[in-house]
Amino acid sequence: MIEKRSACPLNCFDGCSMRAVVVGGRIVSLSGNPEHPITRGIICGKGRALLGRHEHPERLLKPLKKVDGRFVPIDWSQALDEIAERIQAALSRFGPTSVFYSYDYANSGLMTLLEERLFNRLGGMTKVVGTLCWSAGIAAQSLDFGESRTSDPELLKEARAIVVWGRNVAVTNMHLVPFIREAKRHGAKLVVIDPYPQALARQADLVVRVRPGKDGALAVALAQALLQTGAVDRTFVERHADGFEAYRTRVEEADRQELLAAAGVDEAHFDALVRLFAAPPIRVILGYGLQRYQSGGATIRAIDALVALTGSIGRAGGGVDYAHTVLGKMIDQEAVTRPDWRRAYRTVTRANQAEELPLLDPPPKVLYVTRANPLAQAPNAAKLQEVYEAIPTKIVVELFMTETAKIADYVLPAADVFEQADIYYSSMWHGYLQYAEALVPPRGEARPERWIVRELARRLGAGDAFNLSDEDVWRLALGRRLDDAGWRELFRRGFVRLTPERVAWAERKFATPNGRFQFAPPPIERWLEAEAESTASFGEGRKTAYRLLTVHPRRSLHGQHRVLSASEPTVYAAPEVLEREGLADGALVWLNNAQGRLLSRLRALPGLVAEALVMEEGTSSQTVNVLVPGALADLGQGSTQYDCRVTIEAARGARSVSGNDDRPMADCARKESKR
Repeated sequence: MIEKRSACPLNCFDGCSMRAVVVGGRIVSLSGNPEHPITRGIICGKGRALLGRHEHPERLLKPLKKVDGRFVPIDWSQALDEIAERIQAALSRFGPTSVFYSYDYANSGLMTLLEERLFNRLGGMTKVVGTLCWSAGIAAQSLDFGESRTSDPELLKEARAIVVWGRNVAVTNMHLVPFIREAKRHGAKLVVIDPYPQALARQADLVVRVRPGKDGALAVALAQALLQTGAVDRTFVERHADGFEAYRTRVEEADRQELLAAAGVDEAHFDALVRLFAAPPIRVILGYGLQRYQSGGATIRAIDALVALTGSIGRAGGGVDYAHTVLGKMIDQEAVTRPDWRRAYRTVTRANQAEELPLLDPPPKVLYVTRANPLAQAPNAAKLQEVYEAIPTKIVVELFMTETAKIADYVLPAADVFEQADIYYSSMWHGYLQYAEALVPPRGEARPERWIVRELARRLGAGDAFNLSDEDVWRLALGRRLDDAGWRELFRRGFVRLTPERVAWAERKFATPNGRFQFAPPPIERWLEAEAESTASFGEGRKTAYRLLTVHPRRSLHGQHRVLSASEPTVYAAPEVLEREGLADGALVWLNNAQGRLLSRLRALPGLVAEALVMEEGTSSQTVNVLVPGALADLGQGSTQYDCRVTIEAARGARSVSGNDDRPMADCARKESKR
C-alpha cells in the first residue's frame, strides 16, 4: 500500500489537496489532505467522483477516426500523422489562423499551457476568449480595484456581518461553510441574498429574496440610504478613491421606491440590510450568477461601490470576495505559451462563437478542442453544432464521447488527473498551489495532453520548442515565485501558499492606474427598465416568459460527472407558478423560446422567486443551451445565460424523459446542509 499526493483539477472555488492510496497499481481510496489549511481533509462529492470517472467503463482508451460516419480505432502513429498532415495543409494554404483552438478549464494544470505554446510556435491561431463563468465580474473589479482579490477565509470571524450574495456555497464552495459557522460563533451576522432557496439560508440571520438581474438596483438603494444617513467612511472616500462625487450625485437622484420595486425587496428587509451595512466591517461574498446578465459588470461595480462606502475594503473582516485572480497572475503563463511567436492571431468569444465564427474570413479549417465540451457548454448550442460541423477537420481530445467528440473526425483519448503529474492553480478563492503525483499509468492507450502536443510538434517541425521536461515547464511558469524551500514544501506536502497577502488591499493601494479605488455612476436605468419580454408567444399563444436560471449542479462540475449521475432534464418553479400555469408537480412540460424547445420534468421549489425557473446545467444529455441565446455582457466578453427567457406549457402526449434522479432540489439542499 502506497499513499500518494494528488489534487483536484476541477475549475472550482475550493481547489482541494488530496491523498490517494494505491495498491497493486490501482487506486483504492481517495480522501482530502488533512494538512491543507483551507480544505482541511474534506473533499466534496465531485472530487470523490473523480475516481469513478477514472475507472468508468465508457472511458475512451483508443484513438478514433471517423470513417463513413462511424468511429473506428486506429493507432497513435496513424492518428498523429494524419492530424499533423491536415494541420500543415491548412497552415500552408490559409495561414496560422486557419486553426481554431477551442478550450476551457476542465483541467487547470500548468502543463496544459503547452497547447497554446504549440499553436504560437506554428505562427498563431484563432482562439476562444472571454468566459461562460465569471469574466464580466472580473472586468468590473479590474476597473474598481485593478484586479480581483479575496482575503483569507480565516478572517471571516473578524466581520460584524457576512453577506453571501448570489453564491450557493453548499454546492459550489462547501469549504467556506465551516469558516462562516466559526464567524457566527464569534458574533457575526449572516445574510443570504438570492432569488434561489439555497441550503445556507437556514443558518442565516436574514434572508432576502431579490428578483433575478436586479441586484444592482438593491445595491444602489442601500448606497443611497448610507449616504443619506451619513454612514460613509469619509477617510476611505477622500484619501483612497476617485469618482465619488459623480457617483454620489447619480445615486442620490434615484427614486428608492422604484429601485426596491425593481429588486422585489420590501421595506422591512431593506431596513434590516441598511442597519447591517451601516456597522462595518462587512464581508460580502459574491457568486457568479450575479453577472450572467447584459448588465452583469455594472451589477458587480454597484456592489463594490456599496462596500467601499462602508470603509470595509482593506480591513480584516471586510471586503468584497468575488475571485482571487492574483493567484493566476503570479504564474508567468506567457513564459510558457510565448505569444511573441505569433505572426497572426484572432479571437472569438466563448459566449457568442456561434454567431462570430461564420463571419471569419477565411473560416477555420481545423478545429482543435481540448478540456471542453462546447456543444453542451456554450449558448446557442444547435447553431454552434452546425458551425463546428462545417469545419473540414475536427480534432477532440477527451476522456468520454461527449457531444463535441461525436462530431469530430478524430477523437484522442486523454489521460486523467491520476495518470499524470502536474501543479494545479484552479482555486478562485484561496492562494494555494496544489501538486498531484502520477498515481497510476494511463489506462489503455490514453495519453496526457502534453504528450499529444509534443508528438504533434515533432511532426510539424516545431519540436525545438518542446525540449523541456515537465519540471522545466513548471519552473518556467512559476519563475522566482518559489525558492528551493518552497519547491520542497510543494512536492512534500502537496501544496504551498503562493500569495502572501492575508487581507486584500490591506494598504489600500489598489492596482488601478492611479492606485485608488474607482467609483463610477451606476447605470440605474438598466435595472428600472420595464420587463419588455415578460410575456412571449413561444408555444401555445401568449404566455408568461420566465427567466431561466441554469445553475451549477449538485453532483457534477458542469457536465464532467454526467457519465456517473445523468438525470432527466428537471425544471424547478415556485409553487405559485405551477398554480398559475395549471400544471402539476411532476408533470412533463415544454420549455419554449425562439432558440428551441426542451422537454423537462417540472418540480415545485418553495422559496424560489416567481419570476424565475431553475434548471441544473450539465446534468442531462439534452443540453439546456439549446434554449440559451448567445450574447455578451457589458464588460469582459462575459456571457448572459440568465437573460434567457422561456415559456412553459404542458407536454401533452410526450413520453417520459429518461433519468435516474428527479428528487426535488430542496431535498438535496437539505442533505447538503447537514454535511
